[in-house]
Amino acid sequence: MEGLEQGILNVTRRLEAEVDAQLERLEARPEEELAALRQKRLKEFQERHQKMEEWRKLGHGHYNELPDEKEFFTVAKASSSVVCLFFRGDIELSKVFAMHLKKLAPKHLEAKFCCIDAARAPFLVERLRIKTIPTIALVRDGKTKDYVVGLRDLGGREDFRTEILAARLARGGAIEVEDPDIRPDILKKQNMKIIRGKDDESSDSE
Repeated sequence: MEGLEQGILNVTRRLEAEVDAQLERLEARPEEELAALRQKRLKEFQERHQKMEEWRKLGHGHYNELPDEKEFFTVAKASSSVVCLFFRGDIELSKVFAMHLKKLAPKHLEAKFCCIDAARAPFLVERLRIKTIPTIALVRDGKTKDYVVGLRDLGGREDFRTEILAARLARGGAIEVEDPDIRPDILKKQNMKIIRGKDDESSDSE
């Protein structure tokens, strides 16, 4: 529950920061116009909070396994954004994917995070043309819009970072992140710069 509460707090802080930033940019405008804009932002903030309550009632904020294909369709119909992992228990990489999705679920209430055993979903596997396990299906408004297929978009390594997966889900329209353009190759370059910087500092200290 602590993870879910922290996720709600993070979303709230992000919304407040967005509102504050927008208002700062608008301070030069006439007072009446500024008051109207404040009212508009407040309404948007309240609507967002109401939406978060609806998400919680739908089970957002948790990562859970669906018992069968029928439940998949129920979830896809109820939630506007669904992140569903198709897994197999005998494939170790499935556990890696599950670990990352469990971390993301309480932080991103805007999507329903779940998984389904591919062996229990032969109809879905065929219908969605899933050839690789694990695969994450991204469902928007009841329609499958995108897939994260194995490690293809995650740098080809099993030790990929959670933020890499989060950015990939964001690019697929499933969740919201600050920087959806983070990719494995970009992070690799950033890490190399950090390492070089540390090496330079070590040389200077010597």
